[in-house]
Amino acid sequence: MEPPNPPIPHPTHAEREALEVAATYLSRAGTTVATKLLEGGLGWQEAVMLAEVRDQLQRAGSLCLGMAEDAARGV
Repeated sequence: MEPPNPPIPHPTHAEREALEVAATYLSRAGTTVATKLLEGGLGWQEAVMLAEVRDQLQRAGSLCLGMAEDAARGV
């Protein structure tokens, strides 16, 4: 069975390059936030908020990278 193919247009070459740049930045930003969490010294609410921001940055970076890789393969 084929995986579902959502109705998302394939990115242009320039858009694919931009997705790769965005993926790199979002991953780096997520890592920076994760480091801040590991350093400790945060209040409970701030730690929870930063953990959510870290997760969202990493998810967004993964999505951008996946879309760029799919476009490169012509999927």
